[in-house]
Parts: sequence; C-alpha cells; structure tokens
Amino acid sequence: MFSIGTVVLGIILSFVPWLDYIIFRELKLWNGSLSYSYWHKPGVIRLTKVYIFNVTNPQAFLENGEKPKLVEVGPFVYRYVLKTLLKINRFHQSLRRNYFVHSDRNCPRVFLTKWV
Repeated sequence: MFSIGTVVLGIILSFVPWLDYIIFRELKLWNGSLSYSYWHKPGVIRLTKVYIFNVTNPQAFLENGEKPKLVEVGPFVYRYVLKTLLKINRFHQSLRRNYFVHSDRNCPRVFLTKWV
C-alpha cells in the first residue's frame, strides 16, 4: 500500500512544476531576495595580485638572444570592490570597479611609489 501511495504522489508531483517555481522565485533579483543580497554584497573579499618581473640582463637578451634572467618583484595586492548602482523602477545596472592597495599583503621590500 505504501508503494502505491508513493507512486501516486510521485506522479502528482511530477505534473506540478514545484522545482521550477522555487528556482525562478529565488533567482529573481529584487530588493530583499536572497540572490540579490549575495549579488549586491558578496561575502568574499576579492584580492588581485600583480607580479612584476625585472629583467637583469636586458642587453644580452636584446642583442645576443640569450634567455632573460628574471627576478620577481612583488606581489602587489589590491582589494577589488565592485559597486553596483541600481534603479528601483527598472533593472538598470551600472558598475564601478575600484582597486584599493592592500598594504598588509604587499611585498615588504617594494613600495608602490618605487619605479620598477
């Protein structure tokens, strides 16, 4: 009897698009929804690391075709902030990307004011 009830319940639920309804309801970007809060203010800090390599033998590399000898300078770490500006009446998105120096994680021997 239990198996017949399970089969009947499965058939009824297969005709009702419950899963589609729940997914579409949660994916809409409207103020106050869970997906909007994750999209508007992500919970992770985005860091961008930039590595620069200094060529120590530029003349030999350019004139003789030798392999360049590289010395790594960096990393320079920037915190990436994406600011979204929305209009409430209609969905209009404009992005502003800001990079801020993350001085705690930068290379200690190189400053950003130094020419490399």
